[in-house]
Amino acid sequence: MNDQNEQNKHCYNKLLIESCCHIDKDVKKSLLEIFQYKEFTDVQRIVYDNIIKEKKQNDLLIQAKTGTGKTIAYLLLSINDIIKNKILSVHTLIIVPTRELANQIYNECKLLLTYKHNINVLTLTGGIKRRDDQLNIRRIKPDIIICTVGRLLDHFESTYLFNTLFENLKMLIIDEADQLLSTGYENDIHRLLTYLPSNRRNILLSATLGYNLDEIRKKMCKSDYIYLNCVKDISKHTSDQLIQYVLFHKAIDTTIILYNLLIEHMRLNQFTYKIIVFFPTARATSFYAQFFINQLKISVYEIHRKKEMAHRQITANRFSMESVGILFTSDISSRGLNYPDITLIIQVNTPISREQYIHRVGRTARSNKKGMAIILLNEADELFYQEIKDLNIQKLNAQNYTLKNTNLSNYLSTWMSNTQLLYLAYAYYSSILRFYKTKYTHLKINDDEIIDAVNNMLLSTGLVEQPYISRNLATTLNMQNNVKLKIRKDLDDILLL
Repeated sequence: MNDQNEQNKHCYNKLLIESCCHIDKDVKKSLLEIFQYKEFTDVQRIVYDNIIKEKKQNDLLIQAKTGTGKTIAYLLLSINDIIKNKILSVHTLIIVPTRELANQIYNECKLLLTYKHNINVLTLTGGIKRRDDQLNIRRIKPDIIICTVGRLLDHFESTYLFNTLFENLKMLIIDEADQLLSTGYENDIHRLLTYLPSNRRNILLSATLGYNLDEIRKKMCKSDYIYLNCVKDISKHTSDQLIQYVLFHKAIDTTIILYNLLIEHMRLNQFTYKIIVFFPTARATSFYAQFFINQLKISVYEIHRKKEMAHRQITANRFSMESVGILFTSDISSRGLNYPDITLIIQVNTPISREQYIHRVGRTARSNKKGMAIILLNEADELFYQEIKDLNIQKLNAQNYTLKNTNLSNYLSTWMSNTQLLYLAYAYYSSILRFYKTKYTHLKINDDEIIDAVNNMLLSTGLVEQPYISRNLATTLNMQNNVKLKIRKDLDDILLL
């Protein structure tokens, strides 16, 4: 391994794009005129100075925070190489965790290629038939393919001669590598590598480094790979412009605290508030979005994997364009996506890891702007704080956010006749039980503590009667004999994450 940290310590001075002679003139024109950039970000400068300018062809492991311009950095690497080594098949394969991120990278790439008409880009992300993908491949003849793991593996295993597209592959880029590995894609990535030629160049990008990433790096990267640390202070994984808070609270106060936090931030930032609220499951997101819209009369956007891809894309675009707004979302929005001018991040319940926490708060305090992040931890979540307490997180007093006015009390007690909300509440209940039981053994809580916390979370919305769950789910969670649960054999599974 070649470690470039020594070189990097001088890389935080400005580098004007106009002066960069190792970038294609048409691409430079796009950076200056379309993106209206005058200088490179830190990560772009590090990649330019150490790799592009030096004409190095080593494999790369790039550690960079979210919101630092890393997408442009690796697209420049790819486009530069395509211009010099144009081939008749796919030159660059970019693998990402989500469809939304793939579409965002595609849009940035198309803008970079505004004046470069002989380089073609295609996304393969699911949501359309494989047959349509095949037609697009024949029609577009892509030099760059941006894809999700699932759709790519689906094609390799089901589409005739699909692997021949990559026989001469020159560059494999895995973006958000730590996210892919932390969400169970490790085996799928190993399977994908068996379909690709071994003499390719590999580029891994990650905000954090861990054991899983080291394992995949050993399998992918050649021994002379270069590690680029694009984080100024490796002990600090969050932006200097970010103010972070933790609010420890009782589960029964979840809804009132979330409501008061939103109202306070909207009042203090009347014309500029842009808020993202993360929930642990898609069903939780769906319930709270409809609950806030219908009962609490607060307009919110809603994105999660239960929504169709087209709907998610439209919603993401609308939220991005609005000057003010609130987005309720599952973790599908935590990585890579760049919503401009986010002023506040709220996380309801614990994330699955420290890395996920970092990426969620990375949606704000971008482009040298200030931002705030608040994580809400109930009694079942408290142990997670030990994983993030070194990140300069201040504590908020829950008592300051538990006051109810008359209108709010009415809102919380008058929705039980709304069958749609009841359906969503039951699905939310089941999904949260599953969430704690299957993903949070490291919280060191037992089944009774899980059930008590989840019951109180629902009670915080005004739902007095404990929902039933199906016998099937109870058995799956190994809770079928717990007397604290209400179980029905004839109940369909309406839920899950």
